Amino acid sequence: MDKRKKFVILFPISILLIAIINYVFNYTIDPFGIKSTKDKYVEQLNAQWTYLYKPRILQKQPYYILGTSRSEYIDNNLVSSYLNKHVIYSGMMNQTLNEAIFLIEKIKANKNNFISGFDVIETKLNHMIDYNRLEEGFRLNSLLANINLYINPKTTQESAMYIIKKILGQKIDDKFIELDNKSYLYTDKNIDNKVKNDAHYKDYQANIQSTLKLAKLADCNDIIIIFPKFATYYKKFQQYYDIENQYFNLIKILANNTNAKIWSFYGINEITINKDNFDNEGWHFKPKIGNLIFARIFNDTSVEIPQNFGFLIDKNNVDEYLKSLHNEVKDYF
Repeated sequence: MDKRKKFVILFPISILLIAIINYVFNYTIDPFGIKSTKDKYVEQLNAQWTYLYKPRILQKQPYYILGTSRSEYIDNNLVSSYLNKHVIYSGMMNQTLNEAIFLIEKIKANKNNFISGFDVIETKLNHMIDYNRLEEGFRLNSLLANINLYINPKTTQESAMYIIKKILGQKIDDKFIELDNKSYLYTDKNIDNKVKNDAHYKDYQANIQSTLKLAKLADCNDIIIIFPKFATYYKKFQQYYDIENQYFNLIKILANNTNAKIWSFYGINEITINKDNFDNEGWHFKPKIGNLIFARIFNDTSVEIPQNFGFLIDKNNVDEYLKSLHNEVKDYF
């Protein structure tokens, strides 16, 4: 056999062997916690490449975490331990309500459940992102989506990084510890400018139809969370674009039309008035606050939580609760 024929035969065989080895390597390491979140790094569990989402949904795991970038600060391992079930992260930076519903419809079709944030920026009808970023990844059939997951160069890179981190002795939550210990400088003027001029908030219009759809999709085992912000945001929501009134109306729609548990961490309390509990411009709560949120939701009495941090909303108390929130923000400032 001449060299050319050998090459024609051996080259595709070599490519196939490399692909198989790569697949097995990535499947074994499982850096994104597709099979299990145990002993996985928080920043890898919360990876957001669009090719990851269909394989995550295909796992048909009991719970999925959805939401905007605030959901990145949630410890999947902690939530898994509270539920005693596998939890897969499926949030996304600047996730729109329509993108969340796109995933939730698939989650519910598999008879699984979700824990989802319900942020102001997520509920903006005239969102800065006007298309579904997830659709392309879901066009692949199930087999190709999983093959793409385990032979993808990004997955291989993350698997290698996982091994390097283990060799270096990095703890799985080092990233969260770093964020918790970091100090941020921002002023009320920064926040005023953000709410007034940033595309996330400017000319806010509430997405009523999608909120109603979310409410109807959820069942009693699903959890919807109104995450906390630094308190000055609440003042600005009263001041600009009728944000508070429109957003509160969405919360009423949720409460009156869903069987899900709705937990609110909105309002004035010792968590939201402390700048050290948030990152730059009070944009995200720190991971330590994420831990408090879930300690409240799952009634973890071993954790000290401010008494007024966390309220379970339903159709019987939503009107009174929102009225009290409006007044406490108005009175505080």
